Amino acid sequence: MDNENELICENCKGRNFGSFVHYGSWIIKCLDCQADGPATSFLAISADLTGDFEAIEVDKDLNSTEIIFKGDIKVGIEKIKEEARKGKTIQLKRAV
Repeated sequence: MDNENELICENCKGRNFGSFVHYGSWIIKCLDCQADGPATSFLAISADLTGDFEAIEVDKDLNSTEIIFKGDIKVGIEKIKEEARKGKTIQLKRAV
């Protein structure tokens, strides 16, 4: 039985999602087909993010190109915003 709170891609029915920042937006993307999912303002959610993250620049095919920041997200928020404002797509991943 599906969890009714679980994201399912409307395009490919996949359940593999990533979190991205582009310009001022925070976007959920399906990692299987690259379809955009829900989005909101990065400014709106950034204050609620906690913990260690990797912020990785990705190309149009979602391939990693450069690590923008790694560590406590509160320390890296401004760097992430600065790079995203340049038009870069930044994937946010929880650091393990």
